[in-house]
Amino acid sequence: RGPWADGCDADCVREWRELAAQRSSLGNAGRPQLLVAVGTTNWLDLVSNWVASVESVGCTNYVLLGTDDVIVQSLRKVGLPMFRHALMPASTHVTHLGVRFRAALWMRRWQRIAQLVERGFDVLHSDLDAVMMINPFTAQLAPELERADVVASHGTSHEDWLVCMGWLWLRSTEVVRRQL
Repeated sequence: RGPWADGCDADCVREWRELAAQRSSLGNAGRPQLLVAVGTTNWLDLVSNWVASVESVGCTNYVLLGTDDVIVQSLRKVGLPMFRHALMPASTHVTHLGVRFRAALWMRRWQRIAQLVERGFDVLHSDLDAVMMINPFTAQLAPELERADVVASHGTSHEDWLVCMGWLWLRSTEVVRRQL
C-alpha cells in the first residue's frame, strides 16, 4: 500500500514491522501473534496500568503505539516496546480528544494493524482501559481465537465508526487480508 500520508515512509514501515516481529510469538497455526495498544501522553497512567495487567498474566508479545514524542520517549526510557504512531505533525502536542483527533486515531490504528495482518501476523488490539485477567494467547483462550477470523467488542456507537477497536482480534487469513 506504500507510504502513508502521516509521514511514515518505507524506513518507518520497516521499523514497525521489525519491532512487531521481535515482540511477537508464534500461535498454534504457526503465525506470529501480537497484542497492540495505542496511547498518548494524556493516557500515560492508563498505559502504565495496561502494561502492568498484561505483564501480570505473562503476556510478553505486545507493542505500544505512541501518538506523540513525549509518551514514546518516556516509555522507551523504561524499556517498553514503543513505536511512534504519528497522528499529527511531530511538532504538534495533542492536548484534547476532539472529533478530528479520534477519527485520525481510529484510522491510523487500522492502517498499522492492517499492515501487520497483511504480513501474516494475527493481531489482538486492546484499548488501554482493558484489564487482562488471563493471557489471551495461552491455552485457555487461544483455541477460541484460532477458530475465528474476526472478534470485535461492542462499544458506543458513532455514526462514522463501524467496528469498536476496544477488543479486536484479526486472524491473518486470506479473507481478512482482502477485507482490509
